[in-house]
Amino acid sequence: MAARTRAKKLSRAELREHALAAASAVGVPAACDVVVAGGGASGLVAAIAAAEAGARTCVLEKDLECGRKILATGNGRCNFANEDLDPARYRNGAFVAKVAGARWLEEILDREEMFRRPVLVGQSMGGYLSQCFLQRCPGRARGFVCIDSAPLQ
Repeated sequence: MAARTRAKKLSRAELREHALAAASAVGVPAACDVVVAGGGASGLVAAIAAAEAGARTCVLEKDLECGRKILATGNGRCNFANEDLDPARYRNGAFVAKVAGARWLEEILDREEMFRRPVLVGQSMGGYLSQCFLQRCPGRARGFVCIDSAPLQ
């Protein structure tokens, strides 16, 4: 009888390397019509709807994988946010302040030619970040769709 061999379980670092390699192999469109800020549940639904309507769509996600939070939270409650996105209202206010003040969206849109004047779609924190971007850079987007996000104060 042949002995069974178990497949080696990959470490977190190895999983990360595999994810980075897979992400690097994805082709990026030369131009896009809709940019979705955040690859969570709502962002993915918005991207799918835009693509099905014929828009060239791109999802910007800071993590290695889109939709990861969906698996980590129960009953589809991963997208509830505070009505007021004041960092003091969150358990980790320092993190929220850092993310809300981040210019990563602006840096990506400046760097990539395909993002000339996109329609920005953001849900919850993605909507807040998109509003921050539009406040700093008026006229940089053709349109803005905000879903379940607090307005800037």
